[in-house]
Amino acid sequence: MAPRILHLVLCCAFAGALGGGCRSLPAPGEELVPPGADDPDEFEGELEEGGIYTAVVQLDEARGEWTTVVPLEREPHRVARVDWVGATDFPALSAPRSRRARVVFEVISRDERTYPERGVTTVTWACRVLSAEAV
Repeated sequence: MAPRILHLVLCCAFAGALGGGCRSLPAPGEELVPPGADDPDEFEGELEEGGIYTAVVQLDEARGEWTTVVPLEREPHRVARVDWVGATDFPALSAPRSRRARVVFEVISRDERTYPERGVTTVTWACRVLSAEAV
């Protein structure tokens, strides 16, 4: 048995023993896509861990990163940004011909760090890109 498949089988067996679930393996040639990816919510400024959204993003050339056209909602004295996991797998984001793209993404995690000496808190959302196309 190949190491990757064995690892997946062991992880699924362990998750099942703990009362968790395990997704079935995709058919050959299919990607493992989370439930809800075919009908994502339109991003309106708020994110929730585990949520699947679609949004238009634009390339911020000064910072060298993609940002949502609709800004992330945040509290005062907080800086919010998205870390696009897997963005380089999509030509619309890795070698853009356009400065805008429509992405479908899954929110993986939220990381919050406070810097008292600067009086600011940063919030970084890790979002896995599921699809992207230039607009």
